[in-house]
Amino acid sequence: MELRLKWAPTPENAPRFAALTVQMVRDIEGAELDGSAASLEILDAILDAWHAKNAPVDQIGETLFTFGCYLGEVFVREVGAKWVVLEAEEGEGYAPILLELGERGLADPIGKVRGRVVNGKEDFLPYYFAALTSGLPKPPRPSFFKRLFS
Repeated sequence: MELRLKWAPTPENAPRFAALTVQMVRDIEGAELDGSAASLEILDAILDAWHAKNAPVDQIGETLFTFGCYLGEVFVREVGAKWVVLEAEEGEGYAPILLELGERGLADPIGKVRGRVVNGKEDFLPYYFAALTSGLPKPPRPSFFKRLFS
């Protein structure tokens, strides 16, 4: 499936895609995403509703990509994860950008968001976040919105 994204799917643009998610959720759901781990409950509830309706993931790929960037930006904010691009042969089967979690390796938040719609509760976002960040120190960080709009 080829995505028609507003910007290139690069680590530098991930905060911009996350900001789109914040705006979409505010406009459509009337809910506020603040970049915290707790806000993943809101995102997960939206994806759960799409799962219940059997949303066609191939038709909402761009939205799932932006939601995945939001999930990834929560990792960046909370535990200092970094977006990375894998070489073509390494990254086959994954999103074009992944997160590096230090010794924990790589995470695919974009793929996880897609999986949440396809698989349901087994890909519960708050659990995914908690499992991958348990015991990791929280770095000093700028505000979520400052990072998104800088």
